[in-house]
Amino acid sequence: MTRRFLHLDVFAPRAGAGNPLAVVLDAEGLDTDAMQRIAAWTNVIETTFVLPPTTPDASYRVRIFTPRRELAFAGHPSVGTAHAVLAAGLALPRVVADGTRQLVQECGAGLLPVRVEGDGPTQALFVQAPATQVLARRDGEDAGLRALLGERLSTAGAALIDSGRRWWAAELVDEAAVRGWTPDFDGIADLASPAGSATPATPSTKNEPTLATIATRRAIDRLRRHGRAGGRESNIDDLPESAAAVAPVAEERIAARDLRDAVAELPESQRTALRLAKLEDLSLAEASARSGLSVGALKVATHRAMQSLRRRFGAGE
Repeated sequence: MTRRFLHLDVFAPRAGAGNPLAVVLDAEGLDTDAMQRIAAWTNVIETTFVLPPTTPDASYRVRIFTPRRELAFAGHPSVGTAHAVLAAGLALPRVVADGTRQLVQECGAGLLPVRVEGDGPTQALFVQAPATQVLARRDGEDAGLRALLGERLSTAGAALIDSGRRWWAAELVDEAAVRGWTPDFDGIADLASPAGSATPATPSTKNEPTLATIATRRAIDRLRRHGRAGGRESNIDDLPESAAAVAPVAEERIAARDLRDAVAELPESQRTALRLAKLEDLSLAEASARSGLSVGALKVATHRAMQSLRRRFGAGE
């Protein structure tokens, strides 16, 4: 069966800018394993799958995947999917009590309104994010946080928050402490994994889990080019099982120590871009706000870092 998918640029005035997103418009019949395999194949930050809603209150249902796991909610995938649904004619906005037009997205975080303003090229979409919950707190004297952040940590400590994704948010003493910190990926993994704010990793891969895709990028790129050849339509039901299995194989072959050494030798801007865009799965806008780098600078830094690592590990282009 051939299923249509779109490759979108979200928050962008032109193609090739903004945040990339893949959208599978007719995902009915795909199970979770198939969706995860397709998300690994598209190899963009997030891939969404549009499904019929399970309640008449929703306009459509969506499932959101990174190349490694499913998310309950994410911002730019929700906005981009709503745009794709409208463009494909799969749903129409409803006029609500205050006179505005809205869609209702059903996702892992519940039913979320999407306000629709304007039409055509000037159309703007606004998604209501799920309520943020504080799941746990640790004060500034917490031994684990102190071991990870040292004297940079303020007395306020940190909180584990859930807004569709889970994040540990820590307050540091000042801006210089934030900008001068070199992340300890082992320590971050130890903090994040038990809280469900990171994909579980084996001891040999927890340091840089997503960087293991370097060794398989050529195979993934071949699959992606095949999918784009026919007007961006592809028989994605026929993806080989190896598309899902290839990352664990690569992770076994690339020692975490070698990755740490290779990343440590990169320029600081490239290390920052890799950490935010590849390890933490942030959108370009989120990574830009976190790092102080422009979106363009982040793209360039990430591209150059990946080129350096490919060359080092013999993965080619």
